[in-house]
Amino acid sequence: SSDLLGIRSIIDREIARMPGKRNSLVGRGMTLRFFVSIIIVLLSCLIISLTKYSQTTKNLTYIASLSFLLTFSSLYLTVFEVNLKMVYPVITNLLLSGIKILLFFLVAKTTNSLYHFVFATLLLSLVSVFLLKFFSRQMLSPEWKIEWETWRYLLKESAPLILTSFFAMVYTRIDQIMLYSMVGEKEVGYYSVAVRLVETIRIFPTAFMTSLFPFMSRFFITSREKLENSYSLTAKYLSIIAFFILIVFIFAGEKITFILYGKEYLLSARILRILIWSE
Repeated sequence: SSDLLGIRSIIDREIARMPGKRNSLVGRGMTLRFFVSIIIVLLSCLIISLTKYSQTTKNLTYIASLSFLLTFSSLYLTVFEVNLKMVYPVITNLLLSGIKILLFFLVAKTTNSLYHFVFATLLLSLVSVFLLKFFSRQMLSPEWKIEWETWRYLLKESAPLILTSFFAMVYTRIDQIMLYSMVGEKEVGYYSVAVRLVETIRIFPTAFMTSLFPFMSRFFITSREKLENSYSLTAKYLSIIAFFILIVFIFAGEKITFILYGKEYLLSARILRILIWSE
């Protein structure tokens, strides 16, 4: 998860209020997230080892779970978000997308092995760490340190977000697990395509709110009126955008699915017309 435990959101808020503490807050947050990631990796490996999945699936999960150890790198984004310099994260995402396409193309043309695809994904996580560190070097120098007081504060403040993230993760994935158990992988494939298209749409509100969040954090301290106005306008504009996207996918869902996935997945368009209402 890009915002493991909701810590990034809390650090965004604190830096917006106290810019001088960014190196300390981000460094402590990174240390905390790294140790939590180790626990998550160990738990995920233990849980998957107790399931009835094939050994190949288990091995792939073991390898893929290592990417959690690098989730601390997303805290580099806080300095861009607070200073409204999102061009660097955008450049990073574009570079990663290009590298991903290249790596997957090479794997598909050579070995076409699932193991190599997973290793390629892990490599992309390492590249992401390097790029974010490189672009943030002038604005951020994290102070890696174990500090129990700061850790307790971050965990206490992020407690509601921890619960929200957990239930959101269960909510967005349990359907595919249940569907696989009930009807098999073919139907899950059709359903997953629709889910991915819907999840892609969430880039827009996420980017919108990420840009606005530092302002709202400052308004919370300086102006209650501006905070309420920004909240009201945000709800209004996001509703308008959501309604527009809803109409587009209802009437052009088949064309969008055909262009992106081919005629083999046209059945996904029917699912898409229903799932799009969740947005």
